[in-house]
Amino acid sequence: MKYIHPHNRFTYHAHKNTISTDVINQAVYQFDPSFKYFTHTCLNGGFKNTNFLIENKYQKLVFRFYSSKDETAEREQGILTFLENKEIKSPKHYELMKIDHMFVAVLEYIDGINFENQLLEGHSCPLQLYYEIGCELAKIHSITFSRQGFMGKEMMVGHEYDDFAVFLKGFIFKTIKMLETKPDRIEPTTLELLVRLMEKKWCIVEECKFINQLVHTDFNPKNLMVSRDALPHLLAVIDWEFALSGNGVLDLGNFFRFSYDYETKSDELFEQGYRSINEALPSNWREVSRLLDIANMCSFLERPENYQKSFSTAKNVIQSTLDYFKIV
Repeated sequence: MKYIHPHNRFTYHAHKNTISTDVINQAVYQFDPSFKYFTHTCLNGGFKNTNFLIENKYQKLVFRFYSSKDETAEREQGILTFLENKEIKSPKHYELMKIDHMFVAVLEYIDGINFENQLLEGHSCPLQLYYEIGCELAKIHSITFSRQGFMGKEMMVGHEYDDFAVFLKGFIFKTIKMLETKPDRIEPTTLELLVRLMEKKWCIVEECKFINQLVHTDFNPKNLMVSRDALPHLLAVIDWEFALSGNGVLDLGNFFRFSYDYETKSDELFEQGYRSINEALPSNWREVSRLLDIANMCSFLERPENYQKSFSTAKNVIQSTLDYFKIV
């Protein structure tokens, strides 16, 4: 797959809401009237949500202003509160408020750098970090539920689907049907090859054992906070608003989507770390993860907005998967 700069992938079209200083001041006062003499700095990341570092002489906090509807904020609140009692590296969630028709979460500030920026700035990245990331994802996937479905508030698992593989297959074919009328997004010949891939190889996903795992669904370098040390280590996994119960191999497809960003043998160290914690990883995870990631690409291609950068990136990822499986 040809190299695509991280800023030109899927965050290129992300437009955050402009949050006025008055609204920020109101949010801080509502959270803690005694929190005074502070500065606010807009943080990178968050996709369409807007995150601010709120800092005074004594404390640092993150105020997260959600751009989407309340269920997203409440889902993330429920997940982060749940994870506080687990051995998962995630920020503490202190409060969820509503300010000026927006939901605002107050979160622990993780004093580090996201892994994407670590890579872009050319800092050293020891292979041991990939082992550590593999260990952490294995711990996340060790959390299981009684059924599959999207997460609601207070960790309630919905009833949107009973079989994750069947659900995703239906979504992919539905998107293909829609894309047949939009050749500006993806070429008809590529769609024909994608159908051929699904018909020949989706059985690999259906044969994969599903154990109703906690799935982050956006597990990639921009949502991994690492330390600024000479030998960085993982500090936290952030941005949990899209988590669900399903097949955790989906997270591996997301993490290794642009594997050319990483060191040689990073996947081997990652797998060693994962298996040291959780053996429930299929031997053909590379194939399964690529197929599952097609659903993520469809979620970008089906968007109502005309996001050509995202469409182009999704097409390149799909073509890479077609090449990997030698579909011609």
